[in-house]
Amino acid sequence: MSFIDLPLDLELIESLANMQLATPTPIQTQAIPIAMEGQDLLACAPTGTGKTLAFALPCVQHLLDTETQQQLSDSPQVLILSPTRELAQQTQKVMQDLMHGSSLSSLLIVGGIPLGQQHAALTELKQRNCVVATPGRLLELVERNWLDISQVQMLVIDEADRMLDLGFIEVINKIARLVQRQ
Repeated sequence: MSFIDLPLDLELIESLANMQLATPTPIQTQAIPIAMEGQDLLACAPTGTGKTLAFALPCVQHLLDTETQQQLSDSPQVLILSPTRELAQQTQKVMQDLMHGSSLSSLLIVGGIPLGQQHAALTELKQRNCVVATPGRLLELVERNWLDISQVQMLVIDEADRMLDLGFIEVINKIARLVQRQ
């Protein structure tokens, strides 16, 4: 199987080629079709096997499929939660690489960056199709009414086991309640 065999927009196939990716890894082969159908998914695989792309590709394809609807809302359609700033930054890079050449955008929200700077980024970027965030900082911005997540259609909890180990269960539960279940 190659990425060409998946129901992906040409823009995504080109982005994958630019990333020098042609063949999905086993976790991608198993996870991508399920995620593209909009089903809930829990996937485990060792580090370095392509888990990020396994959830990122279906997210970007969903955004491409619903691009005209997104213009009606300031709320992102995709929300990706990561346990650490470093992992969120890596995920943001993958999302940006996949979105390259499209009109889609992804915004990174993490701790360690001044709140005012993140508020300015939220204000400047009106169309934010995707938000990649650490849970604590995301909830802080939502509680300040700086970010609306009520229209999120795809929620990804990356490294869920690590999130639990780091004590994020309460924050994740609050975020999940704020996200409209589609």
